[in-house]
Amino acid sequence: MIRRSVLFLILGLTALTVSADQMTVADLQEICSGAHQADQSACRFYILGALDGAGLATGLKTVDGPFCYEPDVQITPMVQAVKVAMQVDLKAYPQDKTLPAVSFVTAAAMKAFPCKK
Repeated sequence: MIRRSVLFLILGLTALTVSADQMTVADLQEICSGAHQADQSACRFYILGALDGAGLATGLKTVDGPFCYEPDVQITPMVQAVKVAMQVDLKAYPQDKTLPAVSFVTAAAMKAFPCKK
């Protein structure tokens, strides 16, 4: 029952934010490239929030979600994997800068931390 309530809450909040402009990959890259500590913190927290949201939405248990990682994985490698993926992707496909950042972060995590089948 609680799980269902959480799912409805997430879906409801998602519906409320659809009308607002989403952060794009270009927006996230700009923040992550910032020289100030506040920019780096915002980058890190956005990426971790997107990953937590993807995990929560799918019931991630670190072994059967959209991406897999050890429970004791450090935050820095996860954030760095997304930053590197942005640099590589936007160099090859500049048009991807308009993609939703949350989708890109999840895809980058799936590539960097694939689940073993």
